Amino acid sequence: MSKKIDHDEDDRDSSEYEEMDDDGEEAEIDMEQHEMIYEKDIEPVEQFQQEYISDQEPTSSNHEEIPVSMKIDYEEVYPHNAVQVDNAHEMVEAEKVYYENEMEDLVYHEIYRIEGNQKQENYKRIRNIVGSSASCLVCQRSESEKIRLFKWPKSEELKEQWLHFFRLPATVLQSATQEPYICCYHFSADTFVMIDDRIFWKMTALPKYRQRRPGLAEPFPWEPAVKHKMEMMQSTDTTNNSSVVEYKIRYRMPFNKHKTRNVHQVAVMTPVAQPHLYYEFHFNRYGLNNTKFYACLSCRKAKTESGIRDVIRTIHLDGYKFLSNGDPFNGHHFACRPHNVYDYKSSWRPVPGQNGEANFLDEVVYVDEGGNSLEWHAVTRPGDNREVEAVHEKEDPPIMMYDGNFEDPITEEVIETNYVLDEPPVLYSQDPDRKPKPSKKSRIKCHLCLKTSFSSTQSLVDHLQKHILDEKECKRCQKRISCDSRAICIRRGVCGSCFVV
Repeated sequence: MSKKIDHDEDDRDSSEYEEMDDDGEEAEIDMEQHEMIYEKDIEPVEQFQQEYISDQEPTSSNHEEIPVSMKIDYEEVYPHNAVQVDNAHEMVEAEKVYYENEMEDLVYHEIYRIEGNQKQENYKRIRNIVGSSASCLVCQRSESEKIRLFKWPKSEELKEQWLHFFRLPATVLQSATQEPYICCYHFSADTFVMIDDRIFWKMTALPKYRQRRPGLAEPFPWEPAVKHKMEMMQSTDTTNNSSVVEYKIRYRMPFNKHKTRNVHQVAVMTPVAQPHLYYEFHFNRYGLNNTKFYACLSCRKAKTESGIRDVIRTIHLDGYKFLSNGDPFNGHHFACRPHNVYDYKSSWRPVPGQNGEANFLDEVVYVDEGGNSLEWHAVTRPGDNREVEAVHEKEDPPIMMYDGNFEDPITEEVIETNYVLDEPPVLYSQDPDRKPKPSKKSRIKCHLCLKTSFSSTQSLVDHLQKHILDEKECKRCQKRISCDSRAICIRRGVCGSCFVV
């Protein structure tokens, strides 16, 4: 005897499982279970009426009494009343409201009320019709607002797995007179995928519940709760997109402006939340629809200074519209940093005629939307070492003194004397004494023995003649072995034609 534990949703202990016999006994139990499946568990009418049709109001011991507005009278979906109803028309005239109470699921049918000549219809419709032939093959549930029926998969392997899970024989699908269906209550919500009001199975869709899933389980994709959740997520995404970091785009003329041709402006991007930081991008290439790509100037400078190759940030602009997907302040060279207006060296440039303190308040001049700048020629650019001409003040006229004995005034002139030093000051060079570098002129060298100690060309010629005179004869053909032959031929004493590798 052995115990076989079958997973079930009722969370039973291992002691509650029945002991199963060997192969012979298992076959008998399976046949009994197969016969019991087709027996529909219907409670007696009297017991059903005692539980659901009693006139007693529902109460609870742990909570307060239920308000009158929330009380619901449960009635059967079939007309089991004392008054015999012949057809559906008499049922409507009796103004009866039928509810289907199945495992805490209330399904509302159409409600008709006739007042005078007007017929009011409350549209709480469902596709569940009493006596409908389409139902779940496992639990016999029909289609409703919450319950949806699906066809069994075409894959024979999946069919076999599903039948084994529900403990059904393979002949059930074959003997079905109509198209077999299965309801969604046997699956979890993540088994379905809903795209544009169309529901699809997942590739590995397997049932999870034999009877039905718990009431507090995750709702299905077609239920209103999920649709409302998706709408909330979309609205949240829209709100998040509005909170994305915004950037202000400006343009300025390049400092190395060429006077004879049209040049592209430099784009300057500044985050609105941090106006003291900015990056400068120069034109790189054209894109589609006359858009432009700009490359970061600081990335190129960082690449040159660090000597390490890394990415150079490129952005896509259409005038004052940012077209790139990523953040323009991310994805730069690892040594690239944004400019800071509080950093004197990176953002401020000196202006002629002002001292250093005043220069701190003079920002780089940017052009307007038209691209015209009136302050272009007043800005000193890097590499421009033109000296500013000093403004000399006018010399005061000489002092005039008058004497009563003379008619002409006396002019007092100040004579300036330039003192010349006897010995001029000694100026010491700050650069250390540099040793003369050896000449890189190539020397004469023999290509046979690599000797380089030749004082003249004639000595090299004599040296080569010596190599020719020292040539030996081949051991095989008695020919002279050229001095230009391969070194291995000379070592072995054979010529090139007789040498065999």
